Amino acid sequence: IRGREALVARAEYVHHLVAGGTLEKTTQEARQLVTQIKRSAREVYSEARDYRTALDALEVAASIAPKDGDIQEMIGRCHARLNHWDDSDTAFTAALDIARQKRYDVGWILKNWGHIRARYDYYDRAEELFAEAEQEQIGVGLALRIAAHRQLGAQRDLGRLGVAGYRDVAVVTDARDGGQVGGRDRE
Repeated sequence: IRGREALVARAEYVHHLVAGGTLEKTTQEARQLVTQIKRSAREVYSEARDYRTALDALEVAASIAPKDGDIQEMIGRCHARLNHWDDSDTAFTAALDIARQKRYDVGWILKNWGHIRARYDYYDRAEELFAEAEQEQIGVGLALRIAAHRQLGAQRDLGRLGVAGYRDVAVVTDARDGGQVGGRDRE
């Protein structure tokens, strides 16, 4: 067996090992096999443009690793290429749910979903997805800035208390922020 058939055969083999209890989903070997299936499915998708074969392999991989958002996102792309729009939306929604549960950035999923929609002239939906992606990324950016500000504030407070290694942080940040801490004047 070569090429596309080999991909699906390997994916089904791994699925049967897991279903039969021979291979646990959590083992390193199972994770490596799922990674290999994903890589092969990407190649079949992008190089051979055989979306049906890629989808078949990815669905088997999803049965082994149901909480893998990458697999769900790739399934969404395959369904879109096959004009299975409801299935595509279901898979992209699953990818978003998984990413949000794991507290991952979902902007890239929304962008990919938007790109595939735009490619097939669903411009209104694509614009909605791009706008949502932008809002998600703004939210992530704000969260990172808030976390950095909190860390800097904690370091500054340690410096003011005279803790070794933090004294310079207090002096530099006090000069830079004009005497304000967390948006309020210091007492």
